[in-house]
Amino acid sequence: MFYILFVLFSTAGLINFPLISYHIKKTGITDESHIPILYLLAMGIDGLTAFFIGSLYDKIKFKILVIVPLLSIFLSFLIFSNSLVLIILTILFYGIIVACHETVLRAAIADLISSSKRGSAYGIFNTIYGLGFLFGGWIIGFLYGKSIKEIYFYVLLMEIISLFFIFGIIFQKYGMEKNR
Repeated sequence: MFYILFVLFSTAGLINFPLISYHIKKTGITDESHIPILYLLAMGIDGLTAFFIGSLYDKIKFKILVIVPLLSIFLSFLIFSNSLVLIILTILFYGIIVACHETVLRAAIADLISSSKRGSAYGIFNTIYGLGFLFGGWIIGFLYGKSIKEIYFYVLLMEIISLFFIFGIIFQKYGMEKNR
C-alpha cells in the first residue's frame, strides 16, 4: 500500500511535458518550433540514463526511488524561469525523471509482489500511475492559470507526501533486515 501511495503522490506532483511546452510557448522563451527538439532532448536523456538508473536500482533497490520526488521538486523551481539555459536544464532533469518512471518505478513491483500476482499488480500500478498524472496534470494546469507560487506549494506538498511513503517502504525493507 505504501508503494501505490508513493506512486500516486509522486506522479501527481510531476509537472508533465505538455505543461512545460505550453509554458515555453506562452512565454516565448524560444521559438515554438524548438519545442519538439527539446522533447527529443528529454527523451534522449531518458534513454541514456535509464540503464544507469536501472543498474543503481539493482544495487541499492528502493533507496534510488528517493530521487524521483527530489528531482520533481527541483524541476518545479526551474521550469518557470524565463531563461533558455534554465529551461534546457529543466529538460535534462525531466529526462532523468522519466527514466526513473520508466525503469525503477516498474522494477520495484517485481521486488514487492510474488510472481503469481504480478500481472494484477502491474495493472493496479498503471491505473494509479495514470490517475496520478491525470489529476496532477489537471491540478497543475489549473494552478498555472492562477499562480506559479501555488504550483510550487502543490508540487512540494505532493512530493513531500510521496517521500513519507517511500521512506516507509525503505524502513520496512531495510530496517527489519538490520533487526534480524
